[in-house]
Amino acid sequence: MKFLLVLLLLVVLFCRGAALDLVTASRNRTRFCGGGRFVDVPRGASSRHAASLLKTNGVVRSALALRFIEAASEGTLQAGEYFSIMP
Repeated sequence: MKFLLVLLLLVVLFCRGAALDLVTASRNRTRFCGGGRFVDVPRGASSRHAASLLKTNGVVRSALALRFIEAASEGTLQAGEYFSIMP
């Protein structure tokens, strides 16, 4: 009997999690499809300029955090088009 109750609880929790995941995915897709704009980072732009350009246009929330991530990963920001979905 305990086994069936535990199994039923797991099924209910799984279904609840799956439903929550579907709702979240639906909201994110709606937000993405709702609109946005492209931001062009020109070739030869410095990392500082690229980060501030992306922050100004709403692609990232913090230019400073982006530069910290860039330094920690030993990478560089690439020139090109970035898509902003933030309002």
